[in-house]
Amino acid sequence: MACGSAADETPRARWAARTFSNYQMTLVDLRCRMQVTVEGVRVVRTVPHTCPQPSRSIDELFDLIARDGSVGIACAYSGCACHDVYHIDARHHPALGYPLHITVRLTPTPNWWHPDAWRRALTQRTTAICNYVEGTKQIVVESLTPR
Repeated sequence: MACGSAADETPRARWAARTFSNYQMTLVDLRCRMQVTVEGVRVVRTVPHTCPQPSRSIDELFDLIARDGSVGIACAYSGCACHDVYHIDARHHPALGYPLHITVRLTPTPNWWHPDAWRRALTQRTTAICNYVEGTKQIVVESLTPR
């Protein structure tokens, strides 16, 4: 493969190198389909307005992907014994780099930096203090059209 090809660049770098700044996309988040119009990095129109979550620009989707491995909810269970950690997987458009499909998982994890985690582990006599259900959602960019 030749040096400097599109495959050598990160998806965000490919997106930043695109030749247009305004676009319209069909975004599906929590099974709610919306038409999103973006000018630059700002969402200027979303149809319908009835989805429970806000619409996002591609740049905001990249910001979400960058949260992989970070703490989403600091005190998620039994005081602060557990926190929820983001695990994010994404597939990207091969040429333009924008995310096509994002899987977001919040995984309960012991918060060993907080005394509540140690208290809970000692009273329960186990290190499996955060073994409750994790949450998952999918975000899909079904189409993207320059404007």
